[in-house]
Amino acid sequence: MHALQANDGATLDQIEKASINDMILLAANLSLKIFGDTADSAAKASQLMTDTQAFLRDKGVKEFQEQLAKQIKQSEKAQRGGILLLFLIGLLVR
Repeated sequence: MHALQANDGATLDQIEKASINDMILLAANLSLKIFGDTADSAAKASQLMTDTQAFLRDKGVKEFQEQLAKQIKQSEKAQRGGILLLFLIGLLVR
């Protein structure tokens, strides 16, 4: 396996001198590297999708909490307004 090295740019002379076993081993090594790179890419894509889903879920929860807080505030205002209205009606009736 001295004729070819996996990380070198093989020259035509090196390829001519390489044994078939060396070429098979290099091809197998290249296939494993490609498979590993593909697995890494799939893992990164999966992590990106997970992070995106978490971001969107958190954003949705935050928006829901803000809407709920607004509704509670409006409800409290309406309740205070109703109490004030009842108080004013009570003053008028006297």
